[in-house]
Order: sequence, then C-alpha cells, then structure tokens
Amino acid sequence: MCALYLFLVAIDSYNMNASYFQYQNVTVLGAIFNRLSTSGYYSLENCKGAVTQYFETYKQHEQVFGFVPELPSIAQARSTSDEGLQNLLESANEFVSVFGQYVDMALIMKAAETHQKQEVLEQIFKKPKILSVKPNPALSLLPRLSRNAIENAASKSGASAA
Repeated sequence: MCALYLFLVAIDSYNMNASYFQYQNVTVLGAIFNRLSTSGYYSLENCKGAVTQYFETYKQHEQVFGFVPELPSIAQARSTSDEGLQNLLESANEFVSVFGQYVDMALIMKAAETHQKQEVLEQIFKKPKILSVKPNPALSLLPRLSRNAIENAASKSGASAA
C-alpha cells in the first residue's frame, strides 16, 4: 500500500500541475518524473510501471517522456565555495548525461511537432463565426410594398425593365 501511495503522490502532483497549465490555456503534452530511487521498493522501475499504466488508462492524450533517477551528487553540491561551485558544474553535467539516458527527447519533439501541426490545421479549418442578424424594430414600422408597387415606383423614377 505504501508504494501505491508514492505513485499516487507523483500522479496527483502531475494532475495538479497539468490542471493549472490547462486552466491557463497551455496544452500539456506529458511529463517527466524525476528524483526516483534506483533501488528498493520505491525504485524507478516500480514507479515507471505504475505511472505508465495510469497514463495508458486515464491520460491517453498525454505521454510519459521519461523517469529520471535521483542523483545524490546534485543534492550534495549546494555550496557557494569555489570547490562547491565546481562540484555543482560537475553535477549539472552528470544530470544532463543522465537526463539524456532516461528521457525520450525524440518523443518530446514528435509530440511537440504533432501538436503544432494540429494547431495550424485548427486555424486553417476553423469554422467561421456565424453572425446572427437581429430584426430591427424600426424597420417593422415601415409600410410593406408589394413587388408590383416597387416596380411601378421604379418605372416612374425612370427605370426600364430591359
């Protein structure tokens, strides 16, 4: 039950953030889950299975782009000393390398491209707004003329029926 709770926290966190972005009219294509343990009951592999299954079941239009393990070196590299800054740079390089191994960048680019094409098509094929014409009450006060009366008035004004 504890593992399920951890997965639900990740999913709840995702849903909360995704809802906020959607409320702000930002399309959410998917997520990257990070800081996952590489071993144990709460391991990356256990989370990966549960979260992937959740997305396949409930979030078919959104994707999981990856699961990044926690890197202890990053948590320890928080110093303002020269040595700490060097460690921080090394940790950043390590993170970039690990990120590339665990996140499907091609899938992110494909999802972004597909979304962009869909937006363009929606703009091209957007249904025009149909203007509703409301009757003008002032026009209803004018006398209605028959076609014959209109033609006679036009003839008197010099119009010809040629």
